[in-house]
Amino acid sequence: MKSDKLLKKPMKQLYKMAWRYYSLVVRTREKGICYTCNRRNLIQSSHAGHYVHGGNNAYSYYLDFDDRNIHCQCIYCNHYIHGNLEVYQQKLIKQYGPDVIDELKQAKWKSGGWGNEDLVKIIEGCKIWLKENNVLY
Repeated sequence: MKSDKLLKKPMKQLYKMAWRYYSLVVRTREKGICYTCNRRNLIQSSHAGHYVHGGNNAYSYYLDFDDRNIHCQCIYCNHYIHGNLEVYQQKLIKQYGPDVIDELKQAKWKSGGWGNEDLVKIIEGCKIWLKENNVLY
């Protein structure tokens, strides 16, 4: 779908589309290996789990496309033990440094969020990544 057609879609629809593609990129890039327990899962049955959860807070959507905040997780860690956040935090600190937790928590309250143009760029960037990595979507 061309950018012009995408830009005409409502933001809610663009957001869902961007999340679908971004989630697939995260799960594929991390080969279905759970960030918190290291179990290998099928990419299709893996989740893209958040460290900082947004819920219904519109400002937190900003973190939904932050590579530091989103990693592949198995359904057990993501849903049944609510993100396995203690292990998630330890791994984030090891991977990104000691300031990452505060940075993510502060970014949760960043105003602005994503605009239609931003979401279209995310969608197009994900499509390019998926194509370059021979992933069917």
